[in-house]
Amino acid sequence: SFVLPCKDASADLIIFSNDNPLQLYALIESVYCNMSGLKTITVLFNASNKQYADAYDQCALQFSSVIFEKSCNKNFKTNLINIIKNGDSDYILLVCDTIMVKNTVDVGKCIRLLQQTQAYGFFLSLGKNIFWSDMFLTQQEQPYLIELEDDFRVWQYQEGQGDWCNYHNTLMTIYKKSTLYQQLKNLNFDSFETFEYFWKKVPIGVHNIGLCFENSKVVGVDLWEGILKNAQQKLVERFNSGKMLDLTQLYCVNNASIFHKPTPQDIYSMVDR
Repeated sequence: SFVLPCKDASADLIIFSNDNPLQLYALIESVYCNMSGLKTITVLFNASNKQYADAYDQCALQFSSVIFEKSCNKNFKTNLINIIKNGDSDYILLVCDTIMVKNTVDVGKCIRLLQQTQAYGFFLSLGKNIFWSDMFLTQQEQPYLIELEDDFRVWQYQEGQGDWCNYHNTLMTIYKKSTLYQQLKNLNFDSFETFEYFWKKVPIGVHNIGLCFENSKVVGVDLWEGILKNAQQKLVERFNSGKMLDLTQLYCVNNASIFHKPTPQDIYSMVDR
């Protein structure tokens, strides 16, 4: 089961999804397969037409224990703040629907280490395999990663560059709920895009530390780059008729950057749900 009864060693997962039910389905499936230690999963989604709305309904039917909450710009901040405030756990994971969990993660262990080290966040998207930055399209030097128990690593943000100092992100990072709540309630945002923009600008202490695994546990998937909108619509039609993307080949992929570009075969070879 992906639910841990122990409150202080569990987290609530919040997923952001905008007209992307196919990848959302793959993300939740990867969470169910590879993650333990989650108390609740909530999807904050937007569907711009009936076809997308129907596809989100399909996701909700398949994953009945996941909470689906439709959001538009006028109530985005209120919805997000309420989800964070009313969560059962003291820790929150934030992730956009373009991410997949590629390897096993015990969230409870991650939280216990966060508590022991007083680190600012636990970054499942980082590891020694990440040396290329999609943000800056260049190789990035890794900070000095100090070995902890098992395959856990710690580094100082002031030694990082690129992805290694992107401390506010929606790439499956674990944050303390109280800190996140205090930051967001004072920000002025009305959409996912403005939330990300303003939250990234919130400063933290230069001496803060981050935690990660030796190798990253999640991978981003640039699924729709270069794919025309009408082609996306056809894939959504196939999804609504009982098909799904098969992205399980990305489990355990050794990605050099946080995001991975799939082949056209990965995108168009759908399988039965």
